[in-house]
Amino acid sequence: MYFLRELPDVKTHLELFYKYKRPDEHLGIAELRKQDISFVDTATLEQEIKSFFNEGRLMKEDQFEWGRLRTPTENYIKCVYLAHDYIKNKGFDNPVGAHYNPRIEKFQIHPGRDRGKVLDLMNVETIECIAFNTGGHPLEFKTRFDNAKQLREYFIDQPLFFSVTADHGSLIPHTFIDWMSEDMTVIDELVPKRMKQTFAHLKEFWNSHKVTHNFEQFTNKPIVWHQGDKPIHMEAYTHRGMLKGWVLAPFLLEPYQDKDVKIQIN
Repeated sequence: MYFLRELPDVKTHLELFYKYKRPDEHLGIAELRKQDISFVDTATLEQEIKSFFNEGRLMKEDQFEWGRLRTPTENYIKCVYLAHDYIKNKGFDNPVGAHYNPRIEKFQIHPGRDRGKVLDLMNVETIECIAFNTGGHPLEFKTRFDNAKQLREYFIDQPLFFSVTADHGSLIPHTFIDWMSEDMTVIDELVPKRMKQTFAHLKEFWNSHKVTHNFEQFTNKPIVWHQGDKPIHMEAYTHRGMLKGWVLAPFLLEPYQDKDVKIQIN
């Protein structure tokens, strides 16, 4: 458990954070081991996928408030294009945010929870994060931001939005890169544009394909999908592989296989 409700007067948060954080607390770039991170958000992905197939695919573009992630369908849409970006570019352009959560003794990802789901699905060993060592938790930083100027200069050509929440007896920083401006306005040409494009692609893709799979081994109510004529066969070896099949298939141009899933697509 952790809190996401930011304190009032968000425009003052960057200076507030550096004024009142503890001397042994630091914000910076760090490589975290996967086993040190909580991936609790991946647990919601199956329901988000089902939300798209049960309701979202029937909705119209103007029924969504793109970029605000108000419905589970939008999280699936975002995971699909993020997974495509990750495979195509061999990583993400920006690090996810993470803070140490002493309640569970692991780091918690935010912002970047959908990227966290993709990183979990792809079985990465280490993850680059904008990390905060809550309460002085031991952490080795590659780059440390000891003041607001250093943080701004590191992301100098990118829109940066910074907020803090009060949790764990500390001010917990949340650093958004390339998503919101400092006045909390969603940047129209970034996330919303990608989500609209991917939504249209997903509807066209799934409406033209029929799927066979073995997913009943991993869930009580697997998605049954025989909408189109083009065949896809997905064979999962793990529950993660089942999720990965629905996330990766829409952008595959050739068969895919790893230790979790085999996807045969024509």
